[in-house]
Amino acid sequence: MVAFAKALAKEVCTTEYGSNDDRPEDFSLALASAKAAASRAHNILLESVVHASMISPTRSLNTHGTSVERSEMRVVSRVAPASIVSEAMSLVSWLNNLECLQRGEESANLCNTVSMQEAYLLDPINSLASNALGLASC
Repeated sequence: MVAFAKALAKEVCTTEYGSNDDRPEDFSLALASAKAAASRAHNILLESVVHASMISPTRSLNTHGTSVERSEMRVVSRVAPASIVSEAMSLVSWLNNLECLQRGEESANLCNTVSMQEAYLLDPINSLASNALGLASC
């Protein structure tokens, strides 16, 4: 999911729209597609983290023809790693910021900055978040 969104975001970065021959609509469509993919990936990952379901394995014991169920240790269904959730968050935030810049808004959106900080807190190794926040090591 996130890999597809990243591929679309890379396509946005390579789409040039400065000359007369290039079409700004191509950039807008590529950006919209990348944003949709990144948002969908983020929503799916966030849903799996926030609403993780508990799985209670049971073991049946037959005693004299009756079935007795006993719960073993409870486990959580597969939860996405924080690094992938962080990557999706920072990608959505970066694409939103790119869209603001395309519309001619000079200032970065506060919401995007907060999302980038949250992504960085989830995974300090996230290069997109650290670069966007100016925290990349020199």
